[in-house]
Amino acid sequence: MYNWEFVQTPHFDIYFHDGMEGVARIATTVAEEAYDQISASFDYRLRNRVPIIIYGSRTDFRETHLTSGLVPEGTGGFTEFLKNRVVVPFEGSYPSFRHVLHHELTHAVLLDMLYGKDILQGIQNSDIPLWFIEGLAEYESIPWTAESDMWMRDAVINDYLNLGGYFAYKGGQSIMYYIAEVYGPEKIPQMLHRLRSFGRFGTTMQAVLGVELEEFGKQWEKDLKKVYWPEIVDREDPDEVAEALTDHTKDDSYFNRNPAFSPYGDKIAFFSGRDYYTSIYVMSAIDGKILWKVVTGEQTGTYEEMHWQRGQITWSPDAKQLAFAAQATDGDRLYIVDARTGKQERTFQPPFDGVYTPAWSPDGSKIAFIGLNKGLADLYILELSDGSITQLTNDRFNESNPAWSPDGAMIAFDSDRAPGIRDTSPDLLYQTSDVYVIEVSTGRMRRLTSHERNDTSPTWSPDGRHIAFVSDRNGIFNLYLGEFDSGTGTLERTIRPLTNILTGTFFPSWSPTGDKIAFSGFNQGGWDIYVVRNPLEKLKDDSLEPAFFLKQERISYRSEYRHLSAEGHTVDADSTVAYRIGPRMATLRPESWNIVDDTMTDPARGGFRTRKYSPKLEIDMVTGYAAYSTLGGVGGELLITASDLMSHHNLAFTTSLYRDLRDSDYALLYQYLRRRTNYAVYISQQRTWYPFRDYVVVGNQIGIESGLVERRELYGGVYASRPTSQYRRLEFGVEGMRAETSVLYDQIATLNPGSPSQEYSTDAFLANAAYVHDNTLWSSFWAVKGSRWRFQLRSAPPYANTAPFGVATADWRKYIRVGRNSSFAFRLSGGASFAEDGNAPVFYLGGLPYWINYRYGDVPASTFSNDSFSTFVFPLRGTDYYEMSGRRYALMNLEYRFPLIYFLAARFTFQMMPSNVGGVLLLDLAT
Repeated sequence: MYNWEFVQTPHFDIYFHDGMEGVARIATTVAEEAYDQISASFDYRLRNRVPIIIYGSRTDFRETHLTSGLVPEGTGGFTEFLKNRVVVPFEGSYPSFRHVLHHELTHAVLLDMLYGKDILQGIQNSDIPLWFIEGLAEYESIPWTAESDMWMRDAVINDYLNLGGYFAYKGGQSIMYYIAEVYGPEKIPQMLHRLRSFGRFGTTMQAVLGVELEEFGKQWEKDLKKVYWPEIVDREDPDEVAEALTDHTKDDSYFNRNPAFSPYGDKIAFFSGRDYYTSIYVMSAIDGKILWKVVTGEQTGTYEEMHWQRGQITWSPDAKQLAFAAQATDGDRLYIVDARTGKQERTFQPPFDGVYTPAWSPDGSKIAFIGLNKGLADLYILELSDGSITQLTNDRFNESNPAWSPDGAMIAFDSDRAPGIRDTSPDLLYQTSDVYVIEVSTGRMRRLTSHERNDTSPTWSPDGRHIAFVSDRNGIFNLYLGEFDSGTGTLERTIRPLTNILTGTFFPSWSPTGDKIAFSGFNQGGWDIYVVRNPLEKLKDDSLEPAFFLKQERISYRSEYRHLSAEGHTVDADSTVAYRIGPRMATLRPESWNIVDDTMTDPARGGFRTRKYSPKLEIDMVTGYAAYSTLGGVGGELLITASDLMSHHNLAFTTSLYRDLRDSDYALLYQYLRRRTNYAVYISQQRTWYPFRDYVVVGNQIGIESGLVERRELYGGVYASRPTSQYRRLEFGVEGMRAETSVLYDQIATLNPGSPSQEYSTDAFLANAAYVHDNTLWSSFWAVKGSRWRFQLRSAPPYANTAPFGVATADWRKYIRVGRNSSFAFRLSGGASFAEDGNAPVFYLGGLPYWINYRYGDVPASTFSNDSFSTFVFPLRGTDYYEMSGRRYALMNLEYRFPLIYFLAARFTFQMMPSNVGGVLLLDLAT
């Protein structure tokens, strides 16, 4: 549990927890400088202050309760709609932090501009496409990069260009630059202001750009083909220069990354998503045959997150063990496992916020790794004999990807440090990475590369004479090699390219035999493992041709695009994307970390005044409706929610009004979420009406007895939920209840017209406990892989007119994926109830859990006296509610789920677009 503080700048309230004051200090300038650019670009000034919440690690960020559910590994930050909160983690890299914060602030300013404080309602009624929102944020926050270019080039060349998923970011960014160049940069704020006034995206584009959305898309795609198709002639696919050992297009793995040669060079360990979870596999280095799976991640609390985007696998020198970093339930750990079975042999948990990229020393006694501690990502060495840790670097620069020299005397790594740049300098926000080497015994550090672009992921040749690394110095991520001279300590004069890839290469690993380099190559929308044989014989003599976006002269858009827009703007044919990108970001560089409002500064604390966070409830949402009818009278619904800024305290009130206050539903809920254990207190009233019917014998006649049951239930209780891992939790609850039941007989249908109505009341205290597990994966249709189960106990002590009883239930579900969106679903459910007086609660089997087209089966009125503790069990398809009842039950559901229609559009007098329509073959059995 953290203690939170905050600092105020002219436009932002920046919240941070223990140990993050230094990052918050930098964030003050990042936020204000970003806002200055966004405000000028949008021609808009904020109406409301924007809160920024900074977490000190990805682990804490993923578990935030500022949004529902866990944050996926690939999410760098988010902007929340209820309070327009910007939430970001700090993971060691200030350039990355600056980009993410600027990106999210673009969202926050846009939301304030378009919707003010009514963001949720505005978003629900908006038709602004995601690619415009995310593309605009990328356009404002970062120049066109080698990564952006890689994604777009690959999509265009391999003909899978779309604007969904990650392409909402990179494709949207491409569109923003296209608009700025072809129509003029002023058209973007004009679109925003028109959206603010009129709201419809299609009409806005037509009015501002003078082109319909469909035609605009065609012209944009056509331009991309002009840009990227010529690259095919000058560059190579990964499989033209290396042998592909995996194929993500065939095994549906999406990524195969971070290869690591075994010490004998015959095997490669790597991360893969081929079983839909991030797992570690070992394959043959000769033909790519999968030999075995070492560990499966993301299914238990042991390996909640495998850090595959910042991961590294390393072998022990005897090839018997593997080491890697992963997030466990209680934080990041270094795991040492048996390389064959995956059995954990040793586990280390350094006292840091994050642990990444381990590298085993050649003598087997140490492991180097990157540790994130209070905002600093530094290089450390773990001594395996006693678990002691030695810190090799200690500054704000970001270190990554350590690699031991063959003799164990040095460690190569990449870092965004640079000569003359202090770790308190604003230039730290804009640094690129170079390769460095550090002497383990002395701590002496030398810079091996010095290029204006990024050099990363060094790997040594087995003789220690060469270092291979990844660089985007020509605008494309390629492999480069340089001769390491221990005397001069530099590579730059000997660097030569090994590849001239069309897409990108990453994470090289040099084989111990020296004749191969494995790498992960991006192609056709995914990553695969490739091996270059005899790399020293394949070095290229010349520097590589720069990527198109790096060239100073750009092929101009064709004359038919250089038209007058609806606002009369004439396109400058000489303008270039490269020209626009450079000065655009240069204006962001601040002169110092100091914020401009002296009333908010505190010189004694380094430039700003911090304040302790204290919770204050504010209304988040008020929604509802009111109605009146001559039959039912007054009716309506109301929902009010409130919370404090950090969502430690949450309050919700809801009511459904029907006729009068007694016949209405109410619920009031308070949640306390600051600690690992979540607490809730609630009170509620629920009114229900439902019919009953039973066959009765009156004299010698058999007839139907029917009527209506009215029930009023009052509840009040306390609930606690404690996760034991990302996938399991314990639940406890105690509640008091009163149930008032009236059985009203139909005087016409009954054979006994004199039957009076019956009144029941029940008072009870109930205790509940449950153990829950869920590690399922979902497609856009349904759960397709994993399992879910819930074991629950419910009991009542003797109280008032309630005899003691107990109820035990179990529900287990398994999903087996058999295709991209097809799966088998299997469910077993059962329960039993017990009571000393034999009047235990009843289970009712039958029906479907839907509110439309439901049907009631025959149920005797005598069951309603104890109905408050009964449980409905479904689905049992083809049956009615109350089809079966008893004090023990068993239910099995077996389904084969398959997609029928992904998307269908048919145009008549209106347009129908059903999508994600699935089919189910099913079998239900119950007793």
